[in-house]
Amino acid sequence: MVSEDPETYDIHADIVGGWPKIVSPVLSATHTVNFQPKELDMSLRNRMTRDIDRLLHRLHEDSSKPPSNKLAVGGVLPKPPHIQAKHVQYGFKAPVAMTLLPYWVHSLPSSMFIHVLRDGRDIAFSANQGPVQKFYTDMYRSNREAMALKPSIKSVKLWSDWNSDAYHFAKAIVQDKDHAQRTIWSKDNNSGGGGGAFGYFQLHSEDLVSPNRQVRFAAIYHLAKFVGSTITNDEMCCLAMEDSEFMGSHDRSTLKRVGGDKQSEAQVSSRYGKWKMHTDHDPELRSALYKHGRTGLKLFGYEPLRAMATAEMVTPDGTGYHCQLNTTTCKKKEEEMVDHFISAIDWSIPGKCEANYGFDYVGADIKAVSIKGNDQRSCCKACLQTPGCHVFTIDPTQDLCFLKSAELGRKFKKHLISGKVLAMGSV
Repeated sequence: MVSEDPETYDIHADIVGGWPKIVSPVLSATHTVNFQPKELDMSLRNRMTRDIDRLLHRLHEDSSKPPSNKLAVGGVLPKPPHIQAKHVQYGFKAPVAMTLLPYWVHSLPSSMFIHVLRDGRDIAFSANQGPVQKFYTDMYRSNREAMALKPSIKSVKLWSDWNSDAYHFAKAIVQDKDHAQRTIWSKDNNSGGGGGAFGYFQLHSEDLVSPNRQVRFAAIYHLAKFVGSTITNDEMCCLAMEDSEFMGSHDRSTLKRVGGDKQSEAQVSSRYGKWKMHTDHDPELRSALYKHGRTGLKLFGYEPLRAMATAEMVTPDGTGYHCQLNTTTCKKKEEEMVDHFISAIDWSIPGKCEANYGFDYVGADIKAVSIKGNDQRSCCKACLQTPGCHVFTIDPTQDLCFLKSAELGRKFKKHLISGKVLAMGSV
C-alpha cells in the first residue's frame, strides 16, 4: 500500500493539485460517478487523462520507496516480509477516488476496486464532512431540492449516490461483452482479481470490527483471497484477534477487549451505529435519513440489515477452518514465522558483503533506503555504492535498509540482519 499521510494512510493527490482540482470538474459535468470518459468534452477529457496518468506514475514510483512519516511524502506501508498479494502490484486508499472509478478503469483496465462501505447514516454524523463541503454543490448544483437539505441529510444522500453509482458502473463492466473475458465480479465475497482482470470486491467495514471473532475472520479471509494473499488461515485468525487501530483524524474512538483469550471479543465503539443515538428522539430525522439514503442503504445491506460476513461462514476451500487460536499462540506463531523467513535468506554477497541474523549496528546512520522485494541483497549493493558506507542493518518487516558509516557497537535485536562491506566498489 502506498501512503502520503502518516496518520490516515490516505493519498491526497498533491502532484495534481489535490482531489478537488480533478474531481470537481468531472462532477460538475456529469453529476454522477457512473459515466464514461468519452462523454466528457474533449478539453476536460484530455486534462483528466493527463492528470490521472501523472498520479498513477507517482503512485508507481512511491510503491518502491520506504515508508515516510512526513505529510505529502509518498512511500509504502510496512508489511510482514513473508506475505505477498499475488494479484496486486500496489494499492492506495482515498475514499473520494471512487468518484473517478471510470478513469481508473480507463487508464488501468486490470485495476481492482475494493469497495469498503460504512453505514451512510453513521457518516451523516461523522466529524468529517469534507466530501459534502467540497463536492456536494458540484454534484447537485442544478437540483434545488437537494441543495435545500439539512447537512446530515446531504451527507447520507451523497454517500448513497456516490456508492450506488460506483457499484452500477462496476457491474456494467461485467456485463460488457468486450470485458467479459477479463472481469472478476466479487459482490458477494467470491474470490477474484488478478490475471489481467478488472476486480470488484465489496466489504462492510463493520465486519472488520465486529464483536464476533468469526465474523472478523470471514471478512479478512475473503478479502485476502480477492487480492491473492499468501497469508495462512492461522495468520488471518491472529489478525482477526488484534485490536483495531485508529486510522483517521475525525472520530477518535477506540475499541476495547474484554474477557479472556478464548472469549475475547471486540466491543464496537460509538463510531458504528451512532446514528441510532442521534435519531432516538427524532423520528422525523430518522425518516429523512432513510428517505434520502434509501437506494444505498438497501443496495448495500444496511436497511434491512444483510450481513456480508457471518459467523457461520467457513472457508470455501473445504477445510472448514474456524478461528479458535488465543493471543499467546498467535504471538508465538508470528515470531516463529518471521524468524524462519529472515534466517532462511542469504543477505550476503560473496567477496563483497557478509551479513548475519539477530543484531543491529548501533548509530552512525547515513540514510535509509528501500529494499527491493525481488533482490534481497540490495542493501549490500546500496552500501557498496554509497560513499562512506561500511556497515548496514536491515529491517525486513519494513523493507528498509539502514546504511551506516562505522561499526560503533552491536545490540541484539531478533528480527534484524546486519552486515559489513568486505570490498568496496560496484557489484
